[in-house]
Amino acid sequence: MSENSSLLRNTQEAPVANARPWWFKYALAGGAVVVIGGVVWIATAQGEPVVALGPHGQVGPTVNVTTTGVPVTTTTTSAPETTTVATTTTSVPVTTTVAPVTTTVPATNATFVRNATNTTVVRNSTKDTIVAQYPAQFAAFFKEFEAKLDRSVDPCDDFYQYACGGWLNATTLKPSDTTVDSSFYVVTQDNDRILKDILATKPAVIDPFYQACLTEGDVNADAVVDVSVRLNHIATIQSLDELLAFAGILNTESSVSSFLDVGVTTDPKNATLNVVEIAQGGLTLPSVEYYEADMLAPYVASLQTYLETLATVDAFTGVTAKAVLDLEAQLAKISLTQAELRNPWATYHKFALGDVTAKYPQIASFLSGAQPALLNQTNVPVLVPTPTYFDSLAALLQATDLGLLKVYLSFRLIYTVSPYLGETFRQANHDFNGALQGQVSTQTRAEYCWGLTQSLLGEYLGKLFMDKVFDGATKAQAQDLIRQIEASMVDVLNDAAWLDGPTRQVGLDKVAQIRNFIGGPDAVAPLPFNLTNNFYTNVQLFGDWATSESWASLYEPVDPTVWDMFAFTVNAYNDGTANKIVFPAAILQPPFYNARSYPAVANYARIGMVMGHELT
Repeated sequence: MSENSSLLRNTQEAPVANARPWWFKYALAGGAVVVIGGVVWIATAQGEPVVALGPHGQVGPTVNVTTTGVPVTTTTTSAPETTTVATTTTSVPVTTTVAPVTTTVPATNATFVRNATNTTVVRNSTKDTIVAQYPAQFAAFFKEFEAKLDRSVDPCDDFYQYACGGWLNATTLKPSDTTVDSSFYVVTQDNDRILKDILATKPAVIDPFYQACLTEGDVNADAVVDVSVRLNHIATIQSLDELLAFAGILNTESSVSSFLDVGVTTDPKNATLNVVEIAQGGLTLPSVEYYEADMLAPYVASLQTYLETLATVDAFTGVTAKAVLDLEAQLAKISLTQAELRNPWATYHKFALGDVTAKYPQIASFLSGAQPALLNQTNVPVLVPTPTYFDSLAALLQATDLGLLKVYLSFRLIYTVSPYLGETFRQANHDFNGALQGQVSTQTRAEYCWGLTQSLLGEYLGKLFMDKVFDGATKAQAQDLIRQIEASMVDVLNDAAWLDGPTRQVGLDKVAQIRNFIGGPDAVAPLPFNLTNNFYTNVQLFGDWATSESWASLYEPVDPTVWDMFAFTVNAYNDGTANKIVFPAAILQPPFYNARSYPAVANYARIGMVMGHELT
């Protein structure tokens, strides 16, 4: 095909059995591929569509029938038919068997063309209307597909309305919906129903945690006592070093982010090793831009409303929204923006721990509470993605009244744990965070508990989900599909004349070594603790476990088999540091994928698109 050609002509060889569709490499190379009723339309750089007649894109012998405005019914039989496919490159004998299908064509003055692959085309001077044959096993798929179309519209006049009009007319946007589509929305709704069916069976581990959350009262007295003890301790602190050390304790014990954050992460330049990361932290608003003077005012009022609920905890006194946000605005001024944090080169700074604590004493004070044993390992490597933040933090803390710093830490503590103090505090937290996002919505206790159950017990729920919707055959077929897409990626790399040799080889090596994770983990370890009927206690148990597991992995080899997404999550991801791509069972469901009742072309176009996206 000419480099400047606007149409993909039917010059492809018919593929061998089990080969990728003839149009596959053009989709991967950037051509726009649309499948309508089993027929493939392709537009190249010039934008004109071309109809590919039949499953391999070939045009065979034709029979012309002229009508005079009378409806025409065309019928095919299931008898095998042997034809010779004429292309500009070769002539390949093809035997096809098509299930009996009768299609009624609208009345028109047109020529009806039957090609060798039992595809009927209504052809006139302005458009081609396609009537395609399909095996009976795909009847349900094409019936559903047809319902999404609006046949009253000429696709040459308004292709979007033609392709989507039926769906648009049948779809209603509920007040609670932010988006509705025919893919992610549909599979998410279907999977949610499956998950709720699982919950209704009261599965072990999952149901006890959910019920303890669901039956929580307006105030959890045990939780309020626990947080009050910590608040009272903050009130007694007499020095900055002592305050930073207690901030470190809160960071480890309750994931409270305040003056800085410390944790374990994979070294981006040595993806086999887990290291310490020390970074900026402690902002309540979504990003530093929110702290600009012209943007901050509305959030002061929202935070003050939230603080009025928190103030019912006796130990939480003397805290105002203005005081908290004024200090956070100072922290925001020395913090990197979200855009700056996304630059992996500008934020990669590795030091020996001893050098970091010597240069930044505030980090040493924080670590004395967060992980005191680390201070004895002066030669271990640590990542500090935001050194400029720490260059300015010491002076800021020294110049700020200790009382204000204590007010700030008290707020960060109660803000972090308020969802677990009882329904009154949980709802106030939800309303405040909704105001930050510009969303005014209610969230029932059941919705909150269900979401938290999925978050904390996702591996266990995911295993039950896979048992219902995902079998070995589906997994094997999905694995075969991604391998085919990887093979096409190799073709693209080899055919890309603009790549130099070394760059091409790096790409080929990456594709050869990439690992595919399909469905979900094969096994799930039992919980190392027993759940109670106290919701706050259960949350603490999960937090302690997660913290212990994370720090136990420090300076240990990275486990390449870990899943960072649950099996019921409708998504997929590429882990660049581990060179793996992950496709949970939830996205390997209709309408993205169905190995049994979808034609191959639909699986390539739908889940194949997702796989190609993650691969590249």
